Amino acid sequence: MKRKASHHLLKGGILVIFIILLVALGAYLFPKYDARIASAGIFLLIDLACWKAFISFTKSLKPFLSRILRVWYWLPLVLLTLFFLISLFLSIQLWPSFLRVYLPGIMVVMYFGKFLFISLFLLGELLLLPVNLINAIRGMIARHGWARFSFFSWLGLFLAFISNLVLFSGFVFWIYNFKVVEVELPVKDLPKSYDGYRIIHLSDIHLGSWTSKHTLQKAVDLINKENPDLVMFTGDMVNYATSEAWPFQSTLKGIKSKEGIFSILGNHDYGDYLNWKTPEAKQKNNQELETFYHSMGWHLLKNESYIIRHGEDSLAVIGVENWSKSKLWGRKGDLQKAREKAGLNSIKILLSHDPTHWSFEVLKTYPDILLTLSGHTHGMQLGVMNSKLKWSPASLLFPEWGGLYNNTQSGEVQYLYVNTGLGHLGIPSRIILRPEITVLVLKRQ
Repeated sequence: MKRKASHHLLKGGILVIFIILLVALGAYLFPKYDARIASAGIFLLIDLACWKAFISFTKSLKPFLSRILRVWYWLPLVLLTLFFLISLFLSIQLWPSFLRVYLPGIMVVMYFGKFLFISLFLLGELLLLPVNLINAIRGMIARHGWARFSFFSWLGLFLAFISNLVLFSGFVFWIYNFKVVEVELPVKDLPKSYDGYRIIHLSDIHLGSWTSKHTLQKAVDLINKENPDLVMFTGDMVNYATSEAWPFQSTLKGIKSKEGIFSILGNHDYGDYLNWKTPEAKQKNNQELETFYHSMGWHLLKNESYIIRHGEDSLAVIGVENWSKSKLWGRKGDLQKAREKAGLNSIKILLSHDPTHWSFEVLKTYPDILLTLSGHTHGMQLGVMNSKLKWSPASLLFPEWGGLYNNTQSGEVQYLYVNTGLGHLGIPSRIILRPEITVLVLKRQ
């Protein structure tokens, strides 16, 4: 028995070493994809470590169910490997849109369910580890095998099934179920010419995640139905590259606004999440995105202001490049430079992609900025936001993650509105938290 155990241990050790060497070789041959290769290797090692115990668990089930679970166990890794191999030989930007959007989405959802199962499965193993060690020492393992907490295994399977069911339902029920949210903003001494002024706020369209112009047209129709005075877009037009945007140019060009459409760049718009062959290629991509905005007649503000005048009254639209509390997302924004031409008496509206900018700079230094518009969080595409309940897992990362916030520490009210996004990223799914078109109405107080 001891020889057999030693033999299995030796085989396992050799297999682990082989996988590590294979990962190292792959990272050496394809250095641009070293992170993906390492991730695949780690997932494979975790799967192999749990496989024998998982087989033992499924033996007690009916053969049909056992076969389904064994296929389910390996399917996420198969999808990950398929995704990786295709991307090695064909840039993800060149994939058919349906495959580009849904293959990674299905893979992520299945891995999330599997993560829940394995976490609880291993918890059960861990809790009984002392018992199994004692049995092994006494030699009882030969007769009885490992004791198991089957409750945790079944709980893990149940949670994995429920999570997959909910996330996959989001592929259908909420992902393109656009919601128009109207919010009134009381403003002290607001000029009469701006009383009732209607501003559409959009954010995080992420055109690389759309598979149909027809679906986007539905959102455009809803926007135009609101007859806005002004349209503001707070960044993340694309996922990775400008090439994702051009197929939708004619659709977005159809957005109507009485006094213009203003936009800024989000963290995804700089091309930082794609491996470019040369720095020049990345620079060309960024220039093409600016060309894309100009071709639609949108005003792209890069640390600058634009003044809209109604006779003697004025409204300043201030746009900064991406600025975040976290250096992970970048700090290209320069608010001091952006507001130089904003004027002393103008109503000042700031477009800043990341909402952390509001509390970390705007509130501290610029009390004259009435309203800051942001996006970025997506509300993690999961949550509830209504008059009775407001919650999302995004609240764990962002103090201001969605909806309207206000602050009066300067003596005057300052507003922040965080739009939870028109598009989606990562997985083509939303849970309850629908894609948002915000209508902000200025009201004289």
